[in-house]
Order: sequence, then C-alpha cells, then structure tokens
Amino acid sequence: MRTKLPHLALALAALLFVPAGEADSAPARHSHQLTAAGAGDVYVRALRNGRLVCRDATPEERQVLDRSTTSLPLHVISPLRTLSARAAGLTLTLRATDQLEANPEAKAAFLKAADIWMSKISTPVTVIIDVDFGTTSFGTEFEANVIGSTRSQGLGADDLYADLAAALQAHRSATPAFPAGQLPTDLGSTQAGYSPSALLRAIGFIDPVADPVKESDWGNPPRIGFNSAIRFDFNPDDGISPGRYDFVSTAVHEIGHVLGFSSYAGFTEYDSTASLSFSIWDLFRFRPGVTAQTFPSANRILSSGGEQVFFEGATSLALSTGRPDGTGGDEFQSSHWKADELSGTYIGVMDPSIAPGEKDEITSNDLLALEVMGWTIGSGSAMPYSWILPSSAKSPGQGGAYYTTALSIANRGAAEARYTMKFLGHDADGTNGPKSLEYTLGSNQSVTYEDVLGSVFGQPDRSYGAIQVNANVSTLSVLGQTATPVLTDWASCVSTGSFGQSVPAFATTDLVSAGSPKVIVGVREDATFRTNLILTNAGTANVVVSATLFAPSGAVLGSATWTLPPLGMTQKTQFARELGATGDVRDANVLLSTSTSGGSFAAYAAVIDKTTNDPRTLLPR
Repeated sequence: MRTKLPHLALALAALLFVPAGEADSAPARHSHQLTAAGAGDVYVRALRNGRLVCRDATPEERQVLDRSTTSLPLHVISPLRTLSARAAGLTLTLRATDQLEANPEAKAAFLKAADIWMSKISTPVTVIIDVDFGTTSFGTEFEANVIGSTRSQGLGADDLYADLAAALQAHRSATPAFPAGQLPTDLGSTQAGYSPSALLRAIGFIDPVADPVKESDWGNPPRIGFNSAIRFDFNPDDGISPGRYDFVSTAVHEIGHVLGFSSYAGFTEYDSTASLSFSIWDLFRFRPGVTAQTFPSANRILSSGGEQVFFEGATSLALSTGRPDGTGGDEFQSSHWKADELSGTYIGVMDPSIAPGEKDEITSNDLLALEVMGWTIGSGSAMPYSWILPSSAKSPGQGGAYYTTALSIANRGAAEARYTMKFLGHDADGTNGPKSLEYTLGSNQSVTYEDVLGSVFGQPDRSYGAIQVNANVSTLSVLGQTATPVLTDWASCVSTGSFGQSVPAFATTDLVSAGSPKVIVGVREDATFRTNLILTNAGTANVVVSATLFAPSGAVLGSATWTLPPLGMTQKTQFARELGATGDVRDANVLLSTSTSGGSFAAYAAVIDKTTNDPRTLLPR
C-alpha cells in the first residue's frame, strides 16, 4: 500500500555560485581504471496510460540528453539537516539551475526528497546531484511525452566482479558467499560490472566525497531534470491534488537510481553490440526458488522476461522484467521492483510507475536492497528507550489455529521518532536475534506491520517469540495483535473473519523487576479453558523468575522458579499444572517476582477457550 511519508520541515541555506565544468584537473586515481558507462545510467520519466513510467533512455534520447550544455551556472542549495546532525551520514549536495531557482516550490520539493534519503543513510559519503525544473532540461528541450530525465553517472570496468563481491561480503556478513571467479548468469559468465558512482563511493572504490573538477573524465555529476509542463503537486503533506503527480515521490525515486537502483538485465537483447555486464543490484537478481544454500552458485538473471526476484539470503521480492526501453517481459524496465498494478503489492519507492493522486514512500524493502548493495542504513545515534512485546507468532496452534502477529506503532510525541526492531525468538538467548532496518515516524503518525515476523524479519513458518523495539524517543505506543482465521468450512478450509488478542508492548515501567512484583488475575484451567503464561527477559543478563499461584481463598496452589537467558522468551503452556496445581483452577491469581538484582521481565497470560481457540489477555498489575 502506498502510504504517507513522514513530515520533514525545510529550511533553505545561503546559496553558493558554482559554475559547472569549469576546470580540467587530473581525475582522482583508483584501484580500477573506471570508465563511464555507455548505457544503463540514463533514465527518463514518460507518460503511459496516464501514469508516469520510469525506464532507460533510448539511444536517441540519450544523444539528446548528451547535448545538454555543461556551461549553465549552478547554485549549491542545502537541505534542512545541519552538518552536525548528519556528520557521519550521507550528504546530498544539490546544485540548482537558474531555471529551478525561479520556482521555489520545485526547489523546496527537491530539497525535501534529498532530506528524506539523508535521514535514512549513515554512510559518510558526499554525492553531488545537479537538479533542474522548467521547460528545458539543463538547456535542452524535452522530447515529446518525456516529463523528466535522470543520469546516475554510471562507472565500471571489465574486471570489477571479484573485488565488488569481496567488498559487499565484508560490508554485510549476513549475505551468503558470492560465486568465485566470475559471475554466472543465464547468458554466460562475466566479470564486467557497472554502478552509479554514488554506490562506488559507499563501498570505497572511489573517493567518498564527489569532486566534479578532479573527476571530470567521468563527465557530468548525477543530474535530474523535470518538465514543468506536467501538473505536479509539490507538497505531499496536505495530500495530492486530484489529477496531479507527486513531485516529492518522483524525485525520491529518481535519487534512488542515483544511489544504486540500476540493472543491466535485457541489455544484450536491446543492443546486440552490448557486452554482457551486470550492476551491483544484479548480483541479487534470480529466478524464484533460490535459497541461501544455492545463492553461491545460482545463475543471476540478465535476460528479460519470466519471473525475477531480488534475494539477499532471506528475503525474496519481485522485480520488473522488461528491457531497457520497457518492451518485453512485463514491460517495465528492470531497474525497479515489480509494478504494484501487476502484482497487487506495493514493494517500495522504486516501483516503476506512479498515477495521479498517488504518494509513494520508501519502505524497508528499498532500504534492505541499499544495505546489501553497500550502504549503511540508519542514523547510528542513540536509541535509549525500549519496549518488549512478549510474544509474536507465525505458527500453527492447537485445534487447527494458525496465528500471525501484526505490530502497530504510533508516535504520540512532537519530535520525529526513529526506531528499530529485534526478533528475540524463544527459549534461547535473544541478544543476537535478527534486527530490522531503522524506521521513522513523524508526530502523530502510525504504522502497522502485518505478519511482522515474515514482513520485517523474514522468519519462516513455525516461528514465534518476543520482539524488542528501541527508539530515540519515549513517545511510542506499541501494540501486538495476534489472530487466527475462523474456519467456517473445515472440509474445504474456507475462513470468514478471524479472532485473536491484542497485547501492548511493555515499557520499562510495566516490567516486573526486583522489589516490584506484579499479579495476574483470572487464571483458569479446566475442561473448558487453558491458560498460558508468557515471560520475556528485558535485560542482557540471566534473570530468575519466581511464580506463586493462589486460589481465590488465598491458599497456595503451587510455585516454581525459572531462569530466563538474556533477552530470552518462553511460554509456559497450562502453567498452573507446571506450578503443581491439581484439579480445576478458576479465578486464581499468580504473583510474579524476581530476586535478580537489576533484573526485569515482561509477562502476561492468555486464557484460551479450548473449543474455539479464542484467547483473552491477562496483564500484570
């Protein structure tokens, strides 16, 4: 689903006059003799069936764009985020034409798009992007039906593969091993790789700070220009006006190409003289069915057509399969996710098209792809506040149930919230559990992650356990909702609706801690109901949990102690029996405490109807 982007305020800094292409100093030296890409680094936005579609430029369009003058005066403009706020992160330096300067709405929207990306990437790299908006693109008339163009400054070499694979493996150890020697593809093996210059900066192949003077042999820096003849809406925060296209979403998309979303799939079909080459994103392009075990040997896909997926070892996401000009395959160029109008699923801001009134946002899928391609995602600043959701599931249960958990988060504060999530698993040390990318929520914004174990953490069937949420602010409200479909026709497995329970995540003040015991009331175990007790250690050292079960009369029915490992979760099924109770238990209460100095844990109980599997949540007080 395409949802609203967080609100980001803007402030415009003083303008510096920088003439483009005025010097011819020697370029910087690098370990590879990189050359400018002959194709695959120029994209155009064109109208097709009422949608703005992104594809590669045709050779004729590229020739026109190559004639764009380099002598136009350009002025450095700066997004809101100060240097101190992002000293260790991505810096996008935009250089505007006089034509863009004359349109403050378009200028502000460009700045906002750059700010959105900078808020999400912490790699200390500086990228220069020249930007324009008006009746021409850097002095050249737009071709018919073209509403924008982007040049990503593609660079590469014929012997780049081995060093690229080594750099990416060093950057992210979770990525399975790459093939040795050459890259196997469905069209043969190759070592020739090309990539946008920004991504080569991120992985250390060229200078992390762009310098158009020293790098003049690579041509112009990345550049993006839009046609003012198109009806754009420049402020998505108040909604997109009917019949208008969201400028910020479109600019964010095009900057995504500059940052690395590029593919050479289908090029040899489009141009029979083209050599077999890959982009960094193509290192993760496969046919469906690839696994972490087959990743080191499976062919990458450099042809058009068929089903193609991005796979980095755990997550599989559909890709566009068309040739550079948008013919063949699914008729959307390959440097994109699968179009949501074809798949029914919005994968991310690199969707190849956008309709009037739509607003696209960067998703965890976009960020995951950038992470495996070499960028570091997240601001890296402190996140001192945490919440524990004691349980989540993607697993079958008793009586034919199948439970999945949706995680909802809202930011009730005035400041922007940044947060990450970690899946802690169950009955084990959760310290090194899989961690999500960093997300943001503006003031009073909220989001729900359906099937959070699958969609965020890529967990397989029969997974369950606790989730930790860490944030830079204390103003998050976090709620888990676990439900199972209701089968109305068991023979054909037809379900209508679902039932389940909601469980709030536990902040520090909600935890059971040393000297602060809590009680859960309403425990019931008999022929009709069972009660499960869920416990999660909120700390990074072992914690001893003590539980004492009392009858309504106050008599002790049983007791036990358990030791939870760091960030460890466990579920005690029909726990009254484990505590030693015999016979029916009804209206009982359990006292939970810990003697571990500095220790704390989250706890709740679920009373479950044995006939319907309907759970009821019992919280400690």
